[in-house]
Amino acid sequence: MSLPRVSECPDFFPLADESGDEQWVFWGAKGRYLLGQFDGLAFECRSELQTAESGRNGYAAQTYSNAPDGRTIQISWMSGGRYPEMPFNQQMSVPMELKLTGSGQQSSLVRVPVRELETLRTRSSTVKDVVIHEGSPFIADTDARLLDIDLKVSPCTSGQLIVSVRGEPLVVDWEEGVLRFKKTDIDLSSVLDGDLSLRLLVDLTSVEVFINGGRRSACFCFLLGAYVHPLVFSSRGAAHQLSRVALFELRSSWKKGWPNARKGAGRQAGAAPSRS
Repeated sequence: MSLPRVSECPDFFPLADESGDEQWVFWGAKGRYLLGQFDGLAFECRSELQTAESGRNGYAAQTYSNAPDGRTIQISWMSGGRYPEMPFNQQMSVPMELKLTGSGQQSSLVRVPVRELETLRTRSSTVKDVVIHEGSPFIADTDARLLDIDLKVSPCTSGQLIVSVRGEPLVVDWEEGVLRFKKTDIDLSSVLDGDLSLRLLVDLTSVEVFINGGRRSACFCFLLGAYVHPLVFSSRGAAHQLSRVALFELRSSWKKGWPNARKGAGRQAGAAPSRS
């Protein structure tokens, strides 16, 4: 058994689908996987090749075995990150809980941030039914650099929704059916049915994207650039309705900061090799 265009870092683990039946996930480094049955000796594939992780930097995700509460937790290596003046390079993603949605041959994998990340939330705000017209952006009420953003957007047939995260544009292009960030296109055709939901985890040196409840996810490394507002929503070519924007500012998970940062390097370049 092999995964097309994948040659390393396999993983193999069971999950229950929504019917309660056990399926085995054969996972490869590029975020592609197969579902099937395993009798202890042989794996019988019962699905088409599917993709759970896209993005520019997510790679070689691996799961933990025998978690005390029975959850299946996975972490991706975010390869390719470069952090000037810091004593490290690259980083890890947030831990994600894996589940199967659907049942039988209609099953697919979803990845969502573990619930423990909610303990880092501090100030929160929610707005609903915001209409954005071209030339009239919606500026979120925050000046934080660490954010957990939960967004729901009514679908459009044309135009682009632009979410500027600390000056870096994340674009939903409805005509092309893609989400674009850091010169990477993520195909939305397999996950888009009705409203589009996005969850964005914004750290000092990364953005992680979870689309429609984790049916597709992506990791991106990036360094802080010039910006005026940390989070701005704008529209191009058509008006957009934000059904809901829930915004959570986050505190650092490092109680005393990152101990090995060089003097004068500052928090802006990234204060920890994984999470802030």
